[in-house]
This record gives sequence, structure tokens and C-alpha cells, in this order.
Amino acid sequence: MVTNKRTTIWVMLGCMLLLLQTGCVTTAPNGKEIDEDKVVTAQIRLAKAYIREGQAGLARKPLEKALDYDSRSGEAYSVLAMVNQLEGENELAEKSFRKAIRYSDEPSDVHNNYGAFLYAQSRYEEALKQLDKAASNVHYPKRSYSYQSMGLVALKLGKKEEAKEYFEKGLRLNNRLHKAHLELADILFQEQKYIPAKSHYERFKQLARQNARSLWLGVKIAKVFENNDVVASYGLMLKKMYPGSEELKQYQGLLTNEE
Repeated sequence: MVTNKRTTIWVMLGCMLLLLQTGCVTTAPNGKEIDEDKVVTAQIRLAKAYIREGQAGLARKPLEKALDYDSRSGEAYSVLAMVNQLEGENELAEKSFRKAIRYSDEPSDVHNNYGAFLYAQSRYEEALKQLDKAASNVHYPKRSYSYQSMGLVALKLGKKEEAKEYFEKGLRLNNRLHKAHLELADILFQEQKYIPAKSHYERFKQLARQNARSLWLGVKIAKVFENNDVVASYGLMLKKMYPGSEELKQYQGLLTNEE
């Protein structure tokens, strides 16, 4: 595994030397011509390789070099925002996101990532605006995920009806959004719309692993449909997989009330 990681980095370093296509050309001190566009691309690829290998700290230097050659590279700023975020440098990350948006020809992906960044900081109104900008681009290939994220933000803001709309929009574009299915199952269950709630829950199970919250929701749905075997099965999973969880306490309380 270590050898493979080193090989990846060396391959990326090798790519930096392959300046075969014409672009903006400068002359190095040794007299050799340098294709600046190729250098920028290679440096960004190297930075991404470092990030993939879990070495985000090493990604900063090639990104700075890329920006030395092209101070208006939206992609370089976008990756730098990721590096700053991974290192907990939130102020620097925000500055990088804003520059990435300013200099990107097509900034939808940056808007989406910036929205996720703001969501993680509980800046929900700002996050919603950024995610909406991404989702509004009908050509953006990840817009379904933007809608899913908008639904999660809307829930944090207490806007349940808006959240439903966002989740449904996302699922119309991509029916494999497991978070959207789980959230809709929960919302619909609360609204006593048990059949569609169960449908979304079953779809969630096909797409993702169960967690404490989903198991407890499964217990409640199964209880409505009087499927006691499923209730017992999910309860056992809660005991084994999530001992001490709030969901297990709720399940145990349910059993106590039935005695």
C-alpha cells in the first residue's frame, strides 16, 4: 500500500514534466520554454493526489506554485479551499471559496462545496443560498446532491415543507439519494402518511447501512403495520450495534409501556 501511494505521487511528479501542448509559454532561467497552463494543471493534479493519499498538508505547496503561474485559477483556489477546510483553517477556506467562485468559468461545484462548508459551521441561511446557486444550474451533474443538501439545511431551519420539496426534487433527478429517502420517511411518518413513509424507508435500506436513527424509525414503522418480527429484529440490532444510544432507550421504553 505504501509503495502504491509513493508510486502515485511520483507519477504525478512525472506528469509535471510532460509539457507537450502549447499554451501560455514562458522561458525559464536555463533557457527552456515552459507551458504555464500545463504546469498549473500538473500542480493541481499533484495537490489532488496528496489529498487522496491523506496528505493534505503537502498539497498546499503545489497549489501555491500553480497560483504563482496563474493567480486567477478557479480550480486551484477550489482545491486550496478544500485543503484549508481539512486543516481547520476556516477563514482561509472561506477566502479561497470566494476566489474560486470569482475566477471559475463554471462555479456550480464550488457553490455546492461552499454550501457544504457553511452547513458544517451551522451557517444555514448562507449555506442555502450557495446550494441554491448550484442546484439552479440545470447542467450541473451533481445538482441532485445540492437539492438533498438543501433539504437537510431546511430541516435545520425548521422549514419542513421546504425540506420535503427539496428532497423530492433531488429524488426526481437521482433516486439513489439515501439521505433524502430517510428524511422523507421520517417526515412522512410524522405526518401519519405511513405507506409512502415505509416505501422511502425500504428504499433507504437498499442504498445504505442502517444506523441507530434509521433502526428506531424502522421499529416505529413496523409497529404501525403490526409486523412484530421486524420490530424485534430491529430492536435486537439496536442492542447489539448501538448499546447506550438514545434510540435504544426509546425502544426499551416502548417495550416497558407495552407490559
